[in-house]
Amino acid sequence: MSKFGVEEFFDQAITVLKAGFNSKIDEINEEKSAEGTELELEKIVDDSQYFEDFLSKVVSKEFFVVHRIQGLEPLASVGSKTATEVTLIFFVCYIDRQGGMRDIKKGLRYGRAITEIFKEKYDMDSRVSSIALKSYYPTSGQFDGSSQVYKIAGCELKGTINI
Repeated sequence: MSKFGVEEFFDQAITVLKAGFNSKIDEINEEKSAEGTELELEKIVDDSQYFEDFLSKVVSKEFFVVHRIQGLEPLASVGSKTATEVTLIFFVCYIDRQGGMRDIKKGLRYGRAITEIFKEKYDMDSRVSSIALKSYYPTSGQFDGSSQVYKIAGCELKGTINI
């Protein structure tokens, strides 16, 4: 059996997000459309819209998802194993069109989508414990080398693994 570590946890989380993203967006769009809301969320077209960090190459994109390892914190050691808390972040980034509440509602829905994917569908094996989610709702930001302002919303996923 291969060793399960940070890399495997990160890979699992990315796989879960990619597998559930577009169907969760469809679900939210249908729900809000039934309520009479015209605002529709974009879906991911292909893997070129997923990035492992806030890199300069994303500045040419209007809509993308960023995922990265945010933190590693050793908690306790037992024998040759160390319990380590791993923090992963997942954000949807889209151009802030200065649409006021429209852009904020869009971010709220994207943040909800990512959080619900992990909350409802995250089928993590027993090698990860103490799963915790924290939502981040829309904020505006700029990336180095770009004059474009983006809205950013998403969630943080924490889990403890023994490495």
